[in-house]
Amino acid sequence: HILRGTPEIGRELLDLLLQSDDENQKLIGAFHLFREAFYDLDLGKRADALLSIDDAHRKLAADAAANHFPYAEYRSRAEVQLGGFFDDPVKEIRAEAASCFRNLKAGDLDLCRPLLRRFIQSKAFVEENFSFFFFLKEACDQTFEEVVFASERLIKLIEDDVRRADSSLDLHYLDDLIRREYAAVADRPDLRRRLLDV
Repeated sequence: HILRGTPEIGRELLDLLLQSDDENQKLIGAFHLFREAFYDLDLGKRADALLSIDDAHRKLAADAAANHFPYAEYRSRAEVQLGGFFDDPVKEIRAEAASCFRNLKAGDLDLCRPLLRRFIQSKAFVEENFSFFFFLKEACDQTFEEVVFASERLIKLIEDDVRRADSSLDLHYLDDLIRREYAAVADRPDLRRRLLDV
């Protein structure tokens, strides 16, 4: 609030945190910088420079992107970062980024379709897909393409033995979604065939 309400004082405080000798204060400053960069592009370059410091900074950035994606003034910035974090080498960072779907409302589907497709292709989809499937289940609009794409990816993962042991829950989520989409396209035999092919 200070950074947006009184930017001069806020930036001074931010600088004090980032230049502190105390590591916790530096991380607090980094978190505020990551968050505010979604509302003030002038802070973006400074925030980006911190991403390469270590895993702790990337995890804070993933948390900020996941929590601010629905509200960010510069949503595309959050979307690009989340897409990268979905394939981060560190599992905890991928999980943090995947939590972004918890913050979306049922009516947000059209705003995040590209992010959904990016997630389905990522490492995070293999490990952290519960909130993704829950979001699709609650979505107000048709999720046909996302359901087909997720089904195809999951089947490939099972065939490749990447996700055989713990795929039953994923298949359960998809079964419900496929049934819903199948009923929704009753007047489109071509789309129904695509679902049946899955």
